[in-house]
Amino acid sequence: MKHLLAALFFVFASAMQAQENGNQLHTCYNQWAKAFDARGANEVKDGWHEDVIISIRHKSTNDCFLGKVQVVNGKVTQIYIRFVDGKYDLFKPNFQSEKNNGPDGFSVSGGITRTMITMEEELINVIFQNHLKPKKKAYERAPMPSFDDL
Repeated sequence: MKHLLAALFFVFASAMQAQENGNQLHTCYNQWAKAFDARGANEVKDGWHEDVIISIRHKSTNDCFLGKVQVVNGKVTQIYIRFVDGKYDLFKPNFQSEKNNGPDGFSVSGGITRTMITMEEELINVIFQNHLKPKKKAYERAPMPSFDDL
């Protein structure tokens, strides 16, 4: 009986770990990063960019919010998160490194900023979703013959 309970506990724990790992693979950030890796990104120019995605990852969770950012010299200098009513709130996290609090911290490369780490160990990225390059055209495959044609 003890062995059966131990085996059931092991199977249950393994299933929970696999589900958690599977969920981490399908987070908002991971899905966008995969898309940018596959397609590439158009250059992010200086100025204000609306409809960006602010990804906040902490341990096994990932929240993504719509927002707007200002880019100066290829670096994000201001981040705002959008409320459901369309208004914005300044997002000013407390980063671990002093250099990350200024315009030297949030450089953009490949449509996504480099990852910044807060004092609470949250991982922050800004994703420029409108800069994702379109899918490449694919060749149309020929149909297979039916058995009636043979």
